Amino acid sequence: LFMSSFLFFLLIHVSKEFLGMHGESEFVSVKISELNHCHGDNNILNNEGELEKVSFCFNVPLLSGKLKNNTIDLIHCTKQAQLVINDFLTSLNSKEDVKNINICIHGFPYSQTECQYSASHWSAGRCQPYEMLKQFNKWTTVAIPKDALIRKQSFSFDCTDMRRSYVEIFEHLQKSSTATLFYIHGGFWQEGTSQINGEAICDLAEEQIRFATLEYRMAPLVTMQEIVNDVIQGVLLLVELSNSKYGSAPIYVVGHSAGAHLICMALSKITNEHNISPIRGIVLLSGVYNLQPLVNSYIGNAVRLTEEVALQYSPIFETQILPQMNDNSMPDLKVLLIVGENESDAFKDQTNSMYNHLLHEASTRNGAVIISKHEAPAEDHLSLVQSLSNSQSWLRKVLKECMES
Repeated sequence: LFMSSFLFFLLIHVSKEFLGMHGESEFVSVKISELNHCHGDNNILNNEGELEKVSFCFNVPLLSGKLKNNTIDLIHCTKQAQLVINDFLTSLNSKEDVKNINICIHGFPYSQTECQYSASHWSAGRCQPYEMLKQFNKWTTVAIPKDALIRKQSFSFDCTDMRRSYVEIFEHLQKSSTATLFYIHGGFWQEGTSQINGEAICDLAEEQIRFATLEYRMAPLVTMQEIVNDVIQGVLLLVELSNSKYGSAPIYVVGHSAGAHLICMALSKITNEHNISPIRGIVLLSGVYNLQPLVNSYIGNAVRLTEEVALQYSPIFETQILPQMNDNSMPDLKVLLIVGENESDAFKDQTNSMYNHLLHEASTRNGAVIISKHEAPAEDHLSLVQSLSNSQSWLRKVLKECMES
C-alpha cells in the first residue's frame, strides 16, 4: 500500500511537471492498452501496485495539431482515467489514505481549486465528467436542418497572424429580426468553437431574434491580450453591422464561462470614442472574473497565466466595464449575471463578486443601468448553455423578458 501511494504521488508530481513544461490545457491518465486512442505526448510509468501501466493523455487545443479530434479524445481519455483512478481508490484501506493523496473529491488528480474550476465535475444530472462532455459536444454539433429558412453570413476581420477571426450571423429568410443575440463561447480561452446547436438558432430565428457568434483565436497560439483584442474587434464589427445593415437593432451580448470574462474585458477596453449604444443587454453566464485562482493550475498553465497577467486581465479589478450611455433618452442597459444552481462554489463566488463590483460601478456613473443576479434552477455549467435550445427553459424565459422589457 505504501508503494502504491508513493507511486501515485509520483504520477501526480511528474504529470504536473510535464504539464507545466508543455503548457497543455488538461491531462488525464489512461491504461497503456488504451494509448492507441490518444494522440498526445506519452510518458510511461511502471507501477508494481494498483496502477499497473499508465500513461498521460493530454487534451491539447485542436489548432496545435497534436490531437486529431480534441473533444472526442478528451471524452474517451477522461472515461479511461476515471476507471483507473476508481480502481486505485477501492484498493485503499482507510479514509486517512485518501487524505494523503492529492486528488479531488471526484477522483481526479487535481487540487481542490482545480476541481472547483473543472466544470465537468459538477453535474446537475450526477453523471461522470466524460458523460457531460459527450452530451455537450453532441448538443453543439447539431446542425441547422437543410430545409430551414435560415440565412448565414460570415464577416471576417484581420488579425496579427494569418488566421482570421470572424462573426457569423444567422437570421430568418422570411421574418424580419427585431434584435440580435451575440454569443461568445467559453472553453477557458484554449478550446471550444463558435459552433452552436442548430435547433437553438432556428428556434430563436422563429422568434425574430438574429443570432450572431464570434470565432476568436485561442491559446496557446496567441496571448490573452490577442484573444481580448479579437473580442473587441468582434463587438465593434457587430455594432457597425447593426448600424449599417440592421437599422440599429438592439444587441444583447451573451458570454459563457471564459466568454463572459472576455465580454467584460473587451467592454472595459473599448473607449468612449466608439459608440456602442446598440448594446442594450449584457448576459454573463457562469463567468470567471478574477483569474488569480487559476495561476499555477492546469487551466492557467495552458494560457501562460502569470500573476501579472492575471491581475491585468481580471475584469474584477477594472474600474469601468459598463458602456457609457450619454443620451438619457436611451432605454436602460440591462446586465444579468447568471450561474447554475448545481455549479461549484467557485463559480458562484465569482458571480457574486462581479455582481457587487458592477453594482458599485453603476452607482458612480451616468445613465440608467439595471443589474440583476440569478441562479438558474437545476442547471450546471454546461446544461445552462444547452437550455438555449429549449424555448420553455428558464434561461430562454429570462432572455425573453430582458429583450421585451
